[in-house]
Amino acid sequence: MTFVSVIIPTYNRADIVKKTIDSFLHQSNLHFELIIVDDGSTDHTKEVVESYGSDRIKYFHINNSERGAARNFGASKAIGRFLNFFDSDDIALPNHIELAIQTMEKNPQMEAFQFHVAENNGTIKEIHCPNEEKVNKLILTGRYCFTNGVFIKKEVFLKYRYNESRSLSGTEDWDLYLRMVGEVDFWFFPQVTSHLIQHDGRSVLQFNEKALVSRYETLIQSISSSESFMNKNAAYLKVIKSRMLSYIALHAVLEKHKKVSIKYFRKAIKTRFSEIFTRRTLAIIKRLIF
Repeated sequence: MTFVSVIIPTYNRADIVKKTIDSFLHQSNLHFELIIVDDGSTDHTKEVVESYGSDRIKYFHINNSERGAARNFGASKAIGRFLNFFDSDDIALPNHIELAIQTMEKNPQMEAFQFHVAENNGTIKEIHCPNEEKVNKLILTGRYCFTNGVFIKKEVFLKYRYNESRSLSGTEDWDLYLRMVGEVDFWFFPQVTSHLIQHDGRSVLQFNEKALVSRYETLIQSISSSESFMNKNAAYLKVIKSRMLSYIALHAVLEKHKKVSIKYFRKAIKTRFSEIFTRRTLAIIKRLIF
């Protein structure tokens, strides 16, 4: 039976991470290990994790290093054939591991694949589902990228690893996939196996213009220096730039910084005019008007 290592980095989420751990301990298939990487928490995360007393759970405390480094550390401790990097504020459905193992055993040629996810803010809303068998092109355009559903062969992951730059935090997943998609196929299966739990504390919902610009610059530098990306997908560089600039514009307008939003929206359109035809642009314009 294939064995999976689930790696969960966490920081000061003692009460929230308990729900995530509980969701894994109620899986219909238990051929997995749960690696909790405590990224320098100052709350009672250690006590919460150790209270389970489960051999299935491995707990490590490291100096605060951000998610990329925490995930790489977890991978170095993993014994599973496949790795699944899961966020500490989300929920795995009972079929998450079972479907993954079935998929691995039926498709031994696969090096990376992902399942579908749904949002949960009290009511469950399924995120737009790709109809492609492979989602490499969607990843290149930033239109499908949810780490909870992604499973990667350990030896393949170790070839690429997460970029550990703090300034990339929040986009380290996309950076990893962008560096992989020129050489690795990402297969997609439409079954929902996890929920993104929406709450005010989600890190992706915090607006900081300087941090977002630094994230954008770090991403472009990372993929521009990646042979695997530049050899196969350099033509997508403008697409990625415009997607990141419109991302900054969206987050600015969500926090009612309309002038800042307009500045980055104009940059996005100047970089790639077709960005104007995206759903994100529609969301930005609606917020700017109303």
